Amino acid sequence: LLASTAPFLSGEMAAGRRAETARWLERLLVILLAVGGAGVVAAFAWAEALVPRIFGAAFQPVAAVLPLTATALVAAVLAHVAVNAALAARRPRVYIGSAALRLALFWAVGLPAARLWGAWGAWLGALLAHAVAAAWATAAARREVPYRARFVLVPLGLLLPSCWLAAVGWGGAGLLVYAGGLLASRLVQRDEWQTVRRVWRARREKAT
Repeated sequence: LLASTAPFLSGEMAAGRRAETARWLERLLVILLAVGGAGVVAAFAWAEALVPRIFGAAFQPVAAVLPLTATALVAAVLAHVAVNAALAARRPRVYIGSAALRLALFWAVGLPAARLWGAWGAWLGALLAHAVAAAWATAAARREVPYRARFVLVPLGLLLPSCWLAAVGWGGAGLLVYAGGLLASRLVQRDEWQTVRRVWRARREKAT
């Protein structure tokens, strides 16, 4: 989805539709964070029970790091959306800076943590690297394409209580809090999936 929207966003910016590009980025963010955030909550709630049941007891250690993995992927999504915005505005330094920051932090934190705590430490380092890179890239990209910060901050704020509920055994309640919060804040609307279909249709038409 991220790769498919990059040419479209670049075209919008090239045509001078800066505000419209920002609205598209907000829609992209809320769709990705709705799906990714639900995955994080589910990982906190059911990874320990489902991973060995699906893959076998040998994969039980994977369940312990799955919540960190899912959270790191959400941070990576934020960074890549910001990079897409910067590339659409022809600011490749944001892409280069985000990648360099992520690599440096993982080498500085992730590798030592992996030696100390194994896979758990490696994913902790990856989470930190992605989170810091996402924060920097988002701040830099919003200077070029001013998409609203609430489309990042509200889903992330909702994740905290939702993941806590999931971690203490109330996974269903955690998902309800997350989904209900997104709907109550009016970040998720009915036309979001229609927007995704329009982007894919435009991409297919351009390819043909």
